[in-house]
Amino acid sequence: MAFGASLGVTILGVIILGVTILGVTILGMRTRRLTRWTAGWMVGFALAIALSSCTAPSPSNPSVSDANPPVSSPDSAEKPPNQPSHQLQIVTTFLPITNFTQAVVGVNTMPAAELRATVSQLLPVNVAPHDYQAKPQDIQNLAQADVLIKNGLSLEQFLTDLIENADNSDLAVVDTSQGISTLAFEDVPLEEEHEHDNHDHEQDNQHDHGEFDPHIWLDPKKAIQQVENIRDALSTVDPDGAEIYTANAAAYISRLQSLDQDIRAALASYTGKAFVTYHDFANHFADSYDLEVVHLVSTPAANAAPEDVRRVIEAARALNSKPC
Repeated sequence: MAFGASLGVTILGVIILGVTILGVTILGMRTRRLTRWTAGWMVGFALAIALSSCTAPSPSNPSVSDANPPVSSPDSAEKPPNQPSHQLQIVTTFLPITNFTQAVVGVNTMPAAELRATVSQLLPVNVAPHDYQAKPQDIQNLAQADVLIKNGLSLEQFLTDLIENADNSDLAVVDTSQGISTLAFEDVPLEEEHEHDNHDHEQDNQHDHGEFDPHIWLDPKKAIQQVENIRDALSTVDPDGAEIYTANAAAYISRLQSLDQDIRAALASYTGKAFVTYHDFANHFADSYDLEVVHLVSTPAANAAPEDVRRVIEAARALNSKPC
């Protein structure tokens, strides 16, 4: 499937034409709430899926023993010339970071026997970083890993204790947000944000993202920078594979550039218009394409109250939001 076609069906259908997946539908100014954390992560998943949908799915990465079978006799077949003697063990945090890393490594685009690394994801695909709870196996995986790749910007706060418990002094930790311009979360007065009784203050504090919006992968231009950071980090850890990582990253970046152009063209008529999300996650996307975004609540764990709905409706009217 052509990448542009995948974009039209998956990304624009989810982000623009299907605003219900973002958390709220404005239709005749009637508002409907979806599940608490699905809002932000469905968009992230959609972007990751769209970026990988033009290649056929492949089995899980081979283990080191599968990629390098023991040679039982001099007559046994020799290893392919590009096959590494040791595969890096890479752990990623969640789906967009996994997809970016797999692209740089060459998963789905290179023969399995020539891959210089295996990539495993820490979080189950149906678990958001806010809800993740570490298991003993996760600690063991980090203890055996060579590289840990994360999004950064305080999204994966659970990693601090996890890394400490893994006690792996050789673990290279890659923060893909390094060097990327940040956007501070909108300052909302506490009396406006927390005046309703059903808001869970303790849960809100527990799931605090930090000062800046960490959802940088929702802007393809910033996703390109994340891919470049992954490329550079893997080339440093594995210099012999630098040429492969560079070529794989270049191919993927080209697709991200096309994605950015397609989205910009599709949204040209929406410049200055507003769309609504359940929680505050789409600032990078909105900023990239000259849109306005209005959110019901600040964190996915929070419950929207009637005053939140009224605030969103008033903001959408003021911003001349188009019904979806």
